[in-house]
Amino acid sequence: MIPKIIHYCWFGGKPKPQSVLKYIDTWKKQCPDYNIMEWNETNYDVYKNKYIKGAYQEKKWAFVSDYCRIDVLYQYGGIYLDTDVEVLKSFDDLLNLTAFVGMESETLVATCLIASEKKGDMVRDFLACYDNLEFDSLNPGTNVLRLTSMLKKKIGHVGYDINHKEYVIIFPFEYFVANDYGTGKVKKTVDTYSVHHYTSTWLPWYSRFEMKLSHLLGVPNRNILTRYAKKFGIYH
Repeated sequence: MIPKIIHYCWFGGKPKPQSVLKYIDTWKKQCPDYNIMEWNETNYDVYKNKYIKGAYQEKKWAFVSDYCRIDVLYQYGGIYLDTDVEVLKSFDDLLNLTAFVGMESETLVATCLIASEKKGDMVRDFLACYDNLEFDSLNPGTNVLRLTSMLKKKIGHVGYDINHKEYVIIFPFEYFVANDYGTGKVKKTVDTYSVHHYTSTWLPWYSRFEMKLSHLLGVPNRNILTRYAKKFGIYH
């Protein structure tokens, strides 16, 4: 059973922009009886692992949250949300599951939303990916690629999957992402619980500019994450 807890990370100490506050308001509206837990420098040990220590010292807040999110999910259980996720309806009917995630694209598993019971096997295995990993600011990789690679090894593939429900259920793109990062077009359906709006703060400024420009021009630009995926050998 997944507890009614929503986790999010806010490291660096800067005030939250209105866009973040707006998205958090949707969590409160759609999940009014959930406990919302913010994790930051005041309540989380940013030196407990050499990866997060390195990311924190480099002030790479998005990568700090990469480790923190799975650690707190393992400790407490619940649902982790990126601060650019808009919630459209309650997750109540999914809380009887062991763990769930959703697809970001045809080949990649999203990490903007990760849900698990306390001490769940899937988040335990994901957390273990960071045990001997050091943060490299020049080549940091992404948690999307790490989760995708890990799930491929554990269950043999990625994509909509209900056959490994004791470990994790992987839902289709429209359930939790519903936004094409290549085109910027939101594709909501009756099955959509949340929309990921892709602020992509972890990307360098020129990649964010490239993405925004492609959206303005209406030209798909899927090569940004694909470049990372090919580099790590998980894009086919």
